[in-house]
This record gives sequence, structure tokens and C-alpha cells, in this order.
Amino acid sequence: MMSARPVSRGCFALAALACAAALSCAPAARADSTPACHVDLAKLARVTPEAERRDRRALEATLDSLRREAGLTPFTAPRLLRLLRLADRARALTSAHGDYYHLRAALDTRDLASAREEEALYIAEDKAFESLRVRLVKLDDAALGRFLAQEPRLVPYRYFITDQRRLGERRLAGGAAELGSLATSWQFPLYQRLIERTDFGTVQGAQGPLDVRRQRIAIAASPDSAVRAEGASRLAAGYARSRDLFAFTLLQTVDAQNTLARSHGYPDRPTQAYDARHLTTAEVRALIAAVRARGAIFQRYEAALARWRAAPGGKEPPRLTRQQMMDAMRAALSPLGPEYAQELDALLDPAKGRLELGPGEHRQAGGFSFVLPGGAHGVYLDGFEGYPADVSRLAHESGHALHYRMYERPGAPRVDGPAFSEVVAQLSQLLVPEQLGRSAADPADALYWRQQSMRYLLEVFLGAKDAELEQTIYDEAAAGRLASADDLDRLTARVDSAYTVEHRPVAAGRWMRVNLLVEDPLYLSNYLYSGLIFAALYQQYTADLHGFTPRYLDFMHQPASAPPRAMLMRTLGIALDDPALLRDAFTLLEREVAAFEAEVARAAGRGD
Repeated sequence: MMSARPVSRGCFALAALACAAALSCAPAARADSTPACHVDLAKLARVTPEAERRDRRALEATLDSLRREAGLTPFTAPRLLRLLRLADRARALTSAHGDYYHLRAALDTRDLASAREEEALYIAEDKAFESLRVRLVKLDDAALGRFLAQEPRLVPYRYFITDQRRLGERRLAGGAAELGSLATSWQFPLYQRLIERTDFGTVQGAQGPLDVRRQRIAIAASPDSAVRAEGASRLAAGYARSRDLFAFTLLQTVDAQNTLARSHGYPDRPTQAYDARHLTTAEVRALIAAVRARGAIFQRYEAALARWRAAPGGKEPPRLTRQQMMDAMRAALSPLGPEYAQELDALLDPAKGRLELGPGEHRQAGGFSFVLPGGAHGVYLDGFEGYPADVSRLAHESGHALHYRMYERPGAPRVDGPAFSEVVAQLSQLLVPEQLGRSAADPADALYWRQQSMRYLLEVFLGAKDAELEQTIYDEAAAGRLASADDLDRLTARVDSAYTVEHRPVAAGRWMRVNLLVEDPLYLSNYLYSGLIFAALYQQYTADLHGFTPRYLDFMHQPASAPPRAMLMRTLGIALDDPALLRDAFTLLEREVAAFEAEVARAAGRGD
């Protein structure tokens, strides 16, 4: 996941940083011989106490200048251009320093000091940008038209100006809204501490004991159904030990988010979050309902997967070395052209130290891409052992890193992040296992990679399930029907029943494991829309690769100079409100699921 502005993130002490800085994907003394791979922060971010203080002073000076410029009168076209360029620089510097602290926090979730540093950065940015919004709201249409005519360099900022005026009017309608840091910044650190304090235990794998939480991917990939079942049961039991506190954390998140949204003039947080993406709550609900109604498509895939995994005599899934992983990514993504290949090579180059793949203790679960002071882009994963799910996670976050890198064109506005960024990550996430499946010599290995690529082709269903879960949580909380972990269990089971055939009791507690509910509230609907767009994108890719590539690269390069829907239509010819978009997606997915069912049947006949 990569959001335009990351939320609560952790830290890493400078003493430990010095140790990590000395490593760069070197062999580690581990039973499974998976190489360690640590980001070289000292090289990438030039980390010294003096450099950090100097860079922070430069950022603070930029934010001060932004606030000061916003208050100057009379307002002129040159002054507006200077103000927007300051906003560009402030956003870029804040993002880089915020990601730096976020990465340190992810490396050691106990480092609350770095989490506080990150939070302080974004509070300062919020204050400066609020001054900018106030100024833009006061700018009438006639004056804006004159300024755009007088200064052509303002034209790329037209969309940003109008969008910030729209959002600024909402903020002013609710009065001077408080930043809400104290109300919203404690929940995710508490969530992480609850996980850290829990002993999830181990299960006995073929090669020895496996840590239930840290090696959950290895457990889920085991050909032994008893190992998979015990791992899932122990993971659920570990979360359940603190289920009352997880429920408290989530419900407090919902309450705080709704309270802040109302202070900005919105009825609730979902409405505010969707509005920022140029969506309405009614539109999101309608798309969720449409996908839910076709949930049987995903249930068929899940049932076929269960039949395959339950077959006797299963084999270990394929595992890649780091070199095999890099070769597969280069081969799969080479059709996207030389520019993309060059950026991918820079990301994967061990000498550049841009990959943080573990292992390590006290690491934040999951993964993200980042950009550091100095402009280096990289990827963090909590661990990597070469399994198909690991490869897909790395491909996903690498897609984010490359998207942000290619998006940062000189002269283009960067005051907002790229639109529909999850679509780019999903394309990488699917193409890599597809390539590995095509090149696999063993049919059983090919089917492992096939089911991995299917998982992401069907993202619209998983996105709908998570988006519906989050929307329903906010609905039920607003209606006063949500007060406990038991309530959340029942709600989750009700939502998931339309999408899954898995009805085990442990599945009801899934809400505890969806960390974005607390880490980045209302982000999950992004996956619903990206899943829908991705189905159309994949059809374009397979139908006409030669014509697809330049359009796709144009899409990746787009600055924040047009509304997201208009940009999507102009670059890729995809209209979100076209009924054929959803209809064609379901046709594609039904066809792919039927093909997967046939592959599973053939594998059963071979005894794979």
C-alpha cells in the first residue's frame, strides 16, 4: 500500500541504524538460507545528526515561507505562482522526511520518538497548507481567470487550485477545524504494541519450528494442511487474547475520525474521504453492492483453490532466490519499455541499497514504498522468504516506488500524489507471477504461480469485501449498534459471507488483522476502485501490448493537473461511470476463474 500521505509510522535508533547501514542483501546465518536484505539509510539519506538538523531547518523554513506568502497582499499572478511552487517544495520535503521517520519506525516499532517526529512534520505541513487553502478560497473566479491568462506557468496548477478551493470551503464551513493529532495519532502505535506483546507461538514445519506471526507466509504455503490449519488457528488465537483492546482501538478510531469530519462540515468520515477522491458515498455503496451481488465468482475461485490445496501428496511451493526474483521482475516488466526497465534496475541494484526485506525483530507488519531525503526511492517489507506471496508483495510495492519515481517530472506540480496508484502496483503484482508461471518447468509450480496471479486479478472482490467491512463498521457505529469485539465479529462474518466460502469461526476476527482500519482509515475503498480499473487495464494489456505501453506510461507520468476521472479517460480510455466497465470485468473474471477450475481439475488428474 502507498498512500499520498502515510500515517503513524515508527522509528529506528541511530545506533541500530549504523549496524543496518553496513548491510546490503548479504547472506545471513539462517536455517532456510534466505539472504538478508537491509536498506542502506546512511548512503541513501546521508544520515548524520548534523545533516538531519540542517535538512529539518530547511523544511521548517519552507513551511514558514508558505504560511507567510499565503498572507501577503495584494495577491498577484507571480505571487500565486511562487506560493504554489513553495507548496510543491514543502510537500516533497515533508514526504521525504516523513517517509524517513516512517521507515525507522517500521524497522523498530518500539521507537515512539520517530513516530512523534513524523507526526510533528505532518502537523506543521497541515498548518501551512491550511493557510494556502484559506488564501485560495478567498480568490474569486474572475481573479483566478486573470491570473491564469497572465501567467501560463500557473495552468498546470489549475486543477490543484480548484480542488483545494473546493476542500477549503468545506473546512471553513465547519469553522477552524483542529488538527486532531491527539485524537488520531495514538491508535496505530497501540495496535502495534498489542501485536508486539503477544506470543503467537510456533508450529512445526517440515524443516523445523515456524513463528506463527513472522513466518505466516511460509505456514500458509505449507503443503501440509495440518500445518496450515494449526498456523491459522494459533494466529487467530493470538489476536483474540487482546480482542477487547483491538475493538477499543478500532472504535475509538471511528469515533475520532467522525468527530473530525464533522468539524470540517461533513456528516461523517466516509463522506469526507470519498469526497477527497471525487466520489460520493452513494457511488461507493452502489459499486460495493454490484460487486457483492457477483461474489459467487470469487467463491468459485476460493473453492477451486481449496480443492487443490486439500489434494493428497501436495508439494512445497516454489521459492525464489533474490537473483531469481530480480530476473523474474525484469523479464515480466520489460514490455513496459526502457524507461521503466532503467528505474527498475536502479531499485533492484544491491549496490544502491534501496530494498529493506529483513529479517529483523520488532518490525511493522506489511510493506510500503518510500522516498527519502535526497530523492532515493525504495521498498520495505517486514520479511521476504521467496514464496509466491512474498514475490507478489515485493512486486506490488516496487510498482508503487516506480510510479512515484516516474511521476516526479521536473516542472510538473507535485502538490498531490498520483491518482489511482494502486492500479500500477497491481499490474506489477500480477505480471510477475504470470511470467513465473509461463516459465515454470514443473506443472505444479506453474499452478502455484497461476493461483498467485489469480488472487490479484480478482482484486475487485477483495477490495469490495474490505471496503464494505469498513463502511459497515462506520454505519453500525453511527447507529449505536457497535460496542464490542463480539459485535465486530458478527459484522465481519455477515459482510464476508457474500465473498468467501470459508466459514471457520476464526475467520470472524478478520477485522483485527486488517491493520489499515486503524493505520489509514477509509483507505480500503481504493482497492475496490483499483480492482475494477485493473480488470480493464489487464484486458488492454493482453489485447494490444504495443499500443498499451505508451498509454500506460503516460498515465504513470501524469502530474496532479486534472481530476482523476478525466485523467483516467484521457490516458487509458477508461470511464468509471460506464456500465460496460463492470460488465466486462465480470465477464473477464468469470472466464479466468473457469480456466483456473479447469487447471485444478487437470492437476488432480496428474496427482500434482
